[in-house]
Amino acid sequence: MTEREQLKQAIAQLEAQRAILGDGVVDASIAALHDKLAALARTPKQRKQATILFADVSGYTAMSETMDAEEVSEVMNALWQRIDAAIVQQGGRIDKHTGDGVMALWGVDTARESDPERAIRAALAMQAALAEFKADHDINMRIGLSTGPVLLGTVGTTGEFSVIGDAVNLASRLEGAAPTGGVLISTDTYRQVRGVFDVLEQEPLQVKGKARPVQTYVVQQAKPRAFRMLRRGVAGVETRMVGRDAELLILQNMFRDATEEAELQVVTVVGEAGVGKSRLLYEFEKWVELLPEEPRYFRGRAAPEMQAMPYGLIRGMFALRFEILESDSAAEVRAKFRAGMASALNADQTDLVGQLLGLDFSTSRAVQARLGSESFAEQATAHLSSYLRDVASEPTLILLEDIHWAD
Repeated sequence: MTEREQLKQAIAQLEAQRAILGDGVVDASIAALHDKLAALARTPKQRKQATILFADVSGYTAMSETMDAEEVSEVMNALWQRIDAAIVQQGGRIDKHTGDGVMALWGVDTARESDPERAIRAALAMQAALAEFKADHDINMRIGLSTGPVLLGTVGTTGEFSVIGDAVNLASRLEGAAPTGGVLISTDTYRQVRGVFDVLEQEPLQVKGKARPVQTYVVQQAKPRAFRMLRRGVAGVETRMVGRDAELLILQNMFRDATEEAELQVVTVVGEAGVGKSRLLYEFEKWVELLPEEPRYFRGRAAPEMQAMPYGLIRGMFALRFEILESDSAAEVRAKFRAGMASALNADQTDLVGQLLGLDFSTSRAVQARLGSESFAEQATAHLSSYLRDVASEPTLILLEDIHWAD
């Protein structure tokens, strides 16, 4: 609940107790609360990075023509209870309802790095909720999302709290352009969630108010093993890659050779700082992600502090793949690592690999029996190789960046 809402609720509660407290006490208290409300209305507008969602129910007009207005209201209120719950569960703020539509915001109250992801998960949950609800009603929904800077504050003579900005306008336009039953997102939103959802890249869309067509993506579903891509550059800023088309084509052709011929391809990209190595990798990742059949994916990046951390790069690669967090307890780390390796290794073999990579498996009986022996590293490395060979029975992509920093 916002401060404005809390103040209004406090005023209502005081009014309800006027007979008990007396007019003098209530009037004095309410006057102070009204002063605070007025001060909030005068608060300068804030600029924030937000994700905006617009949803529109199609079939509402036809339903209004065949049903009594009171019945339509009951149907829509029942629907909004489900839709609103999906928004709130993902940390969204409902800005307004417009009869057959809703506008929701992420990042205006508490900004989180995961706001774009939360908004998309809410959109998918909204479509799922509607699918369950529409058994008795011929209605569908289109959803559009955009992320970007907005101006946050009160608008209008009534002091309505809302946001304005290009991202708001774009989200509204994308909702109108979204396929029925679909979720359409902007490039700015897509950039924040790459690797988390399966998406279909759309043809550039000409949007009213935009000089150039905008790139959009239809979200299909959340990936079974979601992980966030590590990024460089300035958030919210993207430029066209220049002068690396030939190198990108080489990577694409080698990837095709590897998958079509079922053979290993190893590529090393070398160059001075600032020549575009990371951008080349970014474009290659983007191309791979949009392929009809995405390969198994492993991603790692070394950092200067890893120079004295044996296997730090590989440990980071598996942490990203298995969604192991720095905040996880030792027990949680072991559980996630064992679950990730279970397709190819048994528990004892997994524990040896985990200990080799620097995870804490010291309580494992298999580790206690072999740790310190001359054969420990050899056995653990052999098990790690076995896992990777098993994984590579299907197309697999391993991207390791900044390997000059790795031990």
